[in-house]
Amino acid sequence: MRTRAFRFIFSVVEFGSDEEEVKPPQKLEAYSIEFKLKVVKHAKEISKHSANIKYGVSRSCVQDWVTLESKLHQIQNSSPVIKFKKKPQGGGRPLMFKDFDRHAKPKKDEASRGWLERFLVHHNFRIRAPTTVCQKPPSNYVQQIVDFLLYITDIQRKHK
Repeated sequence: MRTRAFRFIFSVVEFGSDEEEVKPPQKLEAYSIEFKLKVVKHAKEISKHSANIKYGVSRSCVQDWVTLESKLHQIQNSSPVIKFKKKPQGGGRPLMFKDFDRHAKPKKDEASRGWLERFLVHHNFRIRAPTTVCQKPPSNYVQQIVDFLLYITDIQRKHK
């Protein structure tokens, strides 16, 4: 009884290893916008499943393209350069074409008071302003600064 079971297991293991096929990993493809629109048209006329089989594209891709159909038409009609692009730029990379730049959302160049205060503290900047209207610099202001700088340079020379 043991020998029969052992032979059966041995034969299954032996045949199983011969029949296994090693398939290469599936490569992801990038499709042009025209191809995507062709698949979407077929999916709307007949069905998504038939578009999947006819064009060899996964059903999830067909579903995504059907939902993004209006955006695909916009990209196709925008400029001749973009028609041949596989997909629009994204992922934080800088824009390469002026058409994308023109249609992009304009950036806000305004900073809030809180942002400014945190920036100044972080970079160790101080804003000093006169506390009263009558507070003015002295009349010999420039001369005092020059004298102070000369005094500092003298001290530095003495301590070298």
